[in-house]
Amino acid sequence: MGISGGGRLSVTTIHGMQKLRKLLLETDVDARQGRCWVCLEIVGTPLHVGHLIDRAVGGPDMLVNVRPMCRSCNLRKPTHGTFEEVEEWAEELRYDSYLYLRNSVWLWVR
Repeated sequence: MGISGGGRLSVTTIHGMQKLRKLLLETDVDARQGRCWVCLEIVGTPLHVGHLIDRAVGGPDMLVNVRPMCRSCNLRKPTHGTFEEVEEWAEELRYDSYLYLRNSVWLWVR
């Protein structure tokens, strides 16, 4: 465990996961604002340290593989796939949320 070359953090213990969470909060603007990387909602803390490639399928405990996520988004994200597939899923969810919000406001104003 520890920080090695390239700023990679390998986590194998609870203590290491706490270090990863702290590093994420220090380096990620969304995490500092309490904003979920997926739905963009400001949920405050505690945010989940969501793995893009799930740990269960071999995703590394490294800063490049984690994003701040609310509980709901972290639990419903795909548990397999590539970084690109997970990022595409998040983009689709954001767009769907935008359309829902836009249409709801339009109906309310009408």
